[in-house]
Amino acid sequence: MANHYTHLSVEERAVIQAELELGFGPRAIARGLGRAPSTITRELRRNGWSAPAFPRGPGRPALAGGYRAPAAHARARTLAGTARVPRKLVPGNALWGKVMHLLGRGLSPEQVGRTLARMPEPARISHETIYRAIYLMPRGELRAIVIRLLRRSPLPHLLHLGLETAKASIDHRQ
Repeated sequence: MANHYTHLSVEERAVIQAELELGFGPRAIARGLGRAPSTITRELRRNGWSAPAFPRGPGRPALAGGYRAPAAHARARTLAGTARVPRKLVPGNALWGKVMHLLGRGLSPEQVGRTLARMPEPARISHETIYRAIYLMPRGELRAIVIRLLRRSPLPHLLHLGLETAKASIDHRQ
């Protein structure tokens, strides 16, 4: 068995389907594929296989109990591209409006997170989530406006840059 995780390929799923139809159990299929038994049982649980309730009589073909490799592979590819938990902060929801209001008042994302946690209807959200939501916005005027709401450090004064003009040269000093 491999030391790192790899997704099941469509060929491996076809082997699973064929061996289920031949009556093999998940452990035997896992041994044949060189996979962990938990990988096979997880695949079967996710994609509609159920063990037959009673043994089939002679002459009847054993079915895979609903597991079909092409459909299972298509479903796995679709689910791989979706998040398990939806994002808390997306443009347009109520929480987004609260965050934009607080940023517009001059609060930093850290302060916004702490303020939201203390509100009567608490919404726990980290400053990292706020930054991520802002920078994941598509490029455009709205994103530029939102980024401008983030606090910036003030520009340093010219005196802090070492551009003092009133001082005499070291050669002219006593």
